[in-house]
Amino acid sequence: MTIFSGQGRPRPSSAKRFPLLRDRRAGTALLVAMMFPVFFGIAVLGADVGRLYYMKLKVNQATQSAALAAGFKLTDYYTTTNQTSTGTPASVSTAAVSIAASNTPAGAFGNVVTAANVQVGSWNNSTNTYAALSGTGPFAPNAVKITGLATAANGNAITTFFGSLLGKASIDVSSTSIATFGTPKPFNVIVVNDLSSSFSSNLGNQQAADVSILNCVAYGNTSGQFGMVRFNGDAAEIQTLTNASLNKAAITTTINATQNCSTTGTCSGSNVAAGIYLATKRYEAYFKNVSIGSLSNDETTWTTHAPTTTVNNIVVITDGQPNAASFTYRLQDGVTTNGTSALCTTSCTSAQLNSAAVYQARTIAQNLGIQVSTIYYTEAGANVTADSAFLQSLITPLGKFMSTPTSGSIATYAGGVCTLMGSKLVM
Repeated sequence: MTIFSGQGRPRPSSAKRFPLLRDRRAGTALLVAMMFPVFFGIAVLGADVGRLYYMKLKVNQATQSAALAAGFKLTDYYTTTNQTSTGTPASVSTAAVSIAASNTPAGAFGNVVTAANVQVGSWNNSTNTYAALSGTGPFAPNAVKITGLATAANGNAITTFFGSLLGKASIDVSSTSIATFGTPKPFNVIVVNDLSSSFSSNLGNQQAADVSILNCVAYGNTSGQFGMVRFNGDAAEIQTLTNASLNKAAITTTINATQNCSTTGTCSGSNVAAGIYLATKRYEAYFKNVSIGSLSNDETTWTTHAPTTTVNNIVVITDGQPNAASFTYRLQDGVTTNGTSALCTTSCTSAQLNSAAVYQARTIAQNLGIQVSTIYYTEAGANVTADSAFLQSLITPLGKFMSTPTSGSIATYAGGVCTLMGSKLVM
């Protein structure tokens, strides 16, 4: 093709003037054609990597949330008399599976967490290790281990696009989370020990239970406070509230020096109300930051509610219902149902002591924001049904009732107090 300029002279076309231009265009087109599979592969690989990252994140989220939810239900292990089981309570498994499914719906992710992959066990705070329950028990699990699966064996492996071209149509992803007891708030406990004559042969078990609870408070939160009260007909403070973590050794020494009423010679029946009364009074002094001696015995003047920055508990450990004795009861022995005057003095009945105990737990302690839990162990000849009903009547809404099969299991069951804290992730 010839192009004429304004003077009439022909001008060569661009193709003739620039012969390499046509060759470069052809080369570029060829290069793009050759690189297209590479670009496509990179795009597909990016999609695979992105999907893998997303799925792994979702599986992690599912297992972590499941572990926390199961941890809150771990206390259910202690509400039965079968602590020789290495199995996981149904309520614990159900909580884990349910919360995991809400994070990873089965329709999109398959069953990431199943009941078979929910396991109760023990977490060692010193070595940061987990151990499954094994042996004959009794056991005191303080942790829950959750395994989340998105695998071919589980029927929900992560499918791939690029990988399928290389013979890898799916990728397995798994995640493990462990939750144990713990709380961001100071977790305070006053143990109310039954040191009446019926408990005299079990002092060693009682001391072991106290140490178990002390360890729970010390490890659960470094600001947690621990105290102890003993009762028979009246009550006395064995250990005032003090930091469990900083004073663990000294408190342990105090626990091991505890004596029952048979040793001290002051046995006077069994009056649970006295123990709860004194523990509640100690908390009221703690809330007000005053000496306990400055408080009136009139409970209607105890109006300072537990601060929301702490969790406050009373744990009663006893072998049954109150037992009235030949004893002169006073208001400060907790024998009241109105907080201002004694229900009876020298002719109290066991039924009246029962009523007083319920009043102390469900009215006074509960109204002040204190949780009340009970640990009951049975002995030969005990009226288990009546004893259990009474001790369950003392439980506040956030408290727990735990029943032990023998006195030798008290310390093990006391570990259930740890689960009242809630749960925290440790893995």
